Amino acid sequence: MYTSRIIKYGEKNYRVDYSYKTPDGKRHRTCKRGFSLKREAEAWRTNILPNLIAELEREKPVEVVSVVEAEMPSEPQVEDMLFSELVKEYMDFSEIRRKQSTCGTKEHIIIHKILPYFKDKKVFSITVKDIETWQNTLLTAKTNKGTKLSDTYIRTIRSQLTAIMNYAVRMYGLPFNPLYRAEMIGKKDAEDRPFWTLEQYKLFREVAAEKPSYYYAFEVLYWTGMRMGELLALKYNDLDLVNLTITIDETYNRIRGKDVITSPKTASSKRIVHIPEVLAYELSEYITGIYGLDNDTRLFQVTKSGLHRELDRVIEICGLPDMPVHGFRHSFASLLQSEEVKAPEIVVSTFLGHSKQKTMTAKYSHVYQKDLVSVADRLNEIMEEMENV
Repeated sequence: MYTSRIIKYGEKNYRVDYSYKTPDGKRHRTCKRGFSLKREAEAWRTNILPNLIAELEREKPVEVVSVVEAEMPSEPQVEDMLFSELVKEYMDFSEIRRKQSTCGTKEHIIIHKILPYFKDKKVFSITVKDIETWQNTLLTAKTNKGTKLSDTYIRTIRSQLTAIMNYAVRMYGLPFNPLYRAEMIGKKDAEDRPFWTLEQYKLFREVAAEKPSYYYAFEVLYWTGMRMGELLALKYNDLDLVNLTITIDETYNRIRGKDVITSPKTASSKRIVHIPEVLAYELSEYITGIYGLDNDTRLFQVTKSGLHRELDRVIEICGLPDMPVHGFRHSFASLLQSEEVKAPEIVVSTFLGHSKQKTMTAKYSHVYQKDLVSVADRLNEIMEEMENV
């Protein structure tokens, strides 16, 4: 006794899933792939599969009334699919549906954190024990600085493997995703997001000024709260130093050795940020030193790794608490909500380009331009005080 069904996968592909019992009473599940038309899959299911099942079950071949079409070249059974083969198909599937930058992040995590452990394993043979053992490697892994991986990064890595195995469940009939039976590790949100106080940033900027190309980048990050990718995508045309604004409508990524500029993280990430007058003056000084400047020139030609290295260098000199580049964004948000500025939550979200409004007030409130200008003016006063110290 056997069962079978036709499944569509991808955009224009079909396969025949079927299960059968061998003489020892064991049930097996596999499939036949490679059909570009549903009728081809139906013909194979009707004309070829019964004889194949009879052979597999070692029974007398089933008599077929209809004309037997030539069998297509045989393909590996799904139960023999290697994890590396599944990943290739999953990435092809993802690249059609997701942003290039998202796929680049996925690819990096998969190549460095998942494939080294699972690439030669058969997908249908991966057990809960395998998942637990792999998770132990994440919990004991160290960064280049010798520290443990953050809880949020561990959760991100785990989520990528979960997505791959879910794809196998959906497309190839994997009975269940073993990650759902393994212990959940990592955390979705960080409990303590590192940031610097205004006094700590004052100390940092005094030393960072030694290298102007990095100094001005850090200044923009701290006083606007924009993301690193948004900073690196900025062009001269995005600056309006007369009206004291910066337009953010793109983000930068380095993918497979190439510079890639795409739309930002979310629709609400596209925004016009009001900036302090002192910052506008600094930027006007900075751009005068850029050779061959035109509207499409990227303002900051530094790399993400370069920003991280320079940040680490200055931190060590100043003896400041460790903080990633993204910490400037948290520092900016904390400054806006501090007694120094006292910006409403909705204004903070607007500056940051957040897509989620967490409160009813934020959901049904709207920001007046004068509120944004008022915050930028207050930040300008703080910058002037720093300059006069």
